[in-house]
Amino acid sequence: GTTYQQSKEITHKPKNLVFHLLRTRFEAASLSVSKINTRFTFPDTVEIQKVIYALYAVITHIGNSSAMEGHYYVYIKISGRWFKFDDENIQAASEVEVFDHNFGGDGSTAHAYVLFYHERR
Repeated sequence: GTTYQQSKEITHKPKNLVFHLLRTRFEAASLSVSKINTRFTFPDTVEIQKVIYALYAVITHIGNSSAMEGHYYVYIKISGRWFKFDDENIQAASEVEVFDHNFGGDGSTAHAYVLFYHERR
């Protein structure tokens, strides 16, 4: 498979970090967009320039190999507890749901697409 890698230099210390994960690929032969199902793990904290950022939200896509179909929902950490917001349904969520179930790979159809971190104080 193809490995993608991109880096950016951070020149100042922001209060929030947002990582949009590349989870789609354009297929020139079929003129379609497919979903990248490769396993990708993400941490609950990130340290950049001696500042620690804590994960507080994860946007997830669930669906088959097509990037044009499926469903999005979000996990948000509120007062130290994770919650899943899925349309009008809101329910408590475990760290296993937030992390392990969103790494992708191993036949999973749920994948984290956007990660939100804020400066930990």
